[in-house]
Amino acid sequence: LNGNWSTLPRGPANTTMPVSGDVAIFSFSGTTVRLRSNVNLGAAGGLVMSSAWTGSILQGTGTLRIGTTGWRVGSGTFVGGNTSAFINNAGSFTMTGGIVRSQQATTNMSGSLSILSSSNTRPSFSATGTLVFSGNATQTFTIGQNRVTAVIQNLTLNNSAAAGSNHLYSSGSGMSLSGTLPISQGVLNLTKSST
Repeated sequence: LNGNWSTLPRGPANTTMPVSGDVAIFSFSGTTVRLRSNVNLGAAGGLVMSSAWTGSILQGTGTLRIGTTGWRVGSGTFVGGNTSAFINNAGSFTMTGGIVRSQQATTNMSGSLSILSSSNTRPSFSATGTLVFSGNATQTFTIGQNRVTAVIQNLTLNNSAAAGSNHLYSSGSGMSLSGTLPISQGVLNLTKSST
């Protein structure tokens, strides 16, 4: 994994590149980091772009695999590539600021997705590829109603949980879906929350 990251931007003393099982945390005003090839943070790993991060992460042509810790975006920019991103082992995507754009291929979500703003943030998410909800338990899809931009080309539901636990609950009204919405497995519920 070490050779897959292009730079180690101003981390604390004795910091090393993230390896499988680590949480890659970007917490200082930053530079541009490129994913040189496939990055697998392992079953428990995660990616955190803190609210202090002002740099950019460029995915390029390597796949990105994130584990149960999930992917949290508070600031900064993530520019997706033309290969897939996977959030595995029920890891979730949570965005409260920053920009995530040009996810050109497939982004697989085994957990939930939440894009919400606060009083001083305007998160922006765009995916020109396909966002796939592929969990094996109930999932939620929350897009804030104010100060949030979420543009998704295609969304697929492929939840393999047993009946009653295979729902994707959607709330909020900030999403724009311009492509297809196939449902391979599971139930898309637009009328109520999971609680």
